Amino acid sequence: YRQEPKYYEDNRYFTVYVPGKTLRYEIFSWYEAEADDSVYQVGFAADAAFGAFVDQMLARGGQNTKATADRTDRILTLSTCSAQGKRFVVHGKLLEIRQ
Repeated sequence: YRQEPKYYEDNRYFTVYVPGKTLRYEIFSWYEAEADDSVYQVGFAADAAFGAFVDQMLARGGQNTKATADRTDRILTLSTCSAQGKRFVVHGKLLEIRQ
């Protein structure tokens, strides 16, 4: 995603398989983050706080994906090691659950 801007066009979604369910997500943002970045926060006191957090994810994104997300979405963040001690994160919003 970071190295080839057109990669997103063919890889906009990811799937998570859990026992009895298949979860499909649409990627809306990705970027590098520090290991102690706020992106790893869980639990929010109010909808407004989570809405601001989602807005921050969108603003930090590496490319305008035209995908949207807001405080009502169920979001999953994937994270892996990156260069110089940072992490590469990808955010997706849940589109569908198949039984």
